[in-house]
Amino acid sequence: MSSNAQPQRNPREAWKIRIYIKNSNPKHVDFVKSVQEVCRENGVRKAAVEIVNVESKLSEVEQKAIIALPMLVRVSPGPVRRILGITQRETLQQSLGFDEKQAAD
Repeated sequence: MSSNAQPQRNPREAWKIRIYIKNSNPKHVDFVKSVQEVCRENGVRKAAVEIVNVESKLSEVEQKAIIALPMLVRVSPGPVRRILGITQRETLQQSLGFDEKQAAD
């Protein structure tokens, strides 16, 4: 088995995603929509997406060491993945852990 092999994911497994944004930035709001669309397109039926507006939660931003916005954290399924900044759709899909085989299923 290759060390690069992706573990098989159950499409019904609940996903937990946390996205740190600045609500006053329209590009950040568009990023949230892109994340939700990519999850749906790849068969993730259960995705709990928590949106954290950094303007109202400064203490959490400091505590979690948020260094760039928007920042996405895929909490589960593990391993935890962090995506910084706004990425192209294909990059977002790969960063979340979807590969071409899973997208085609």
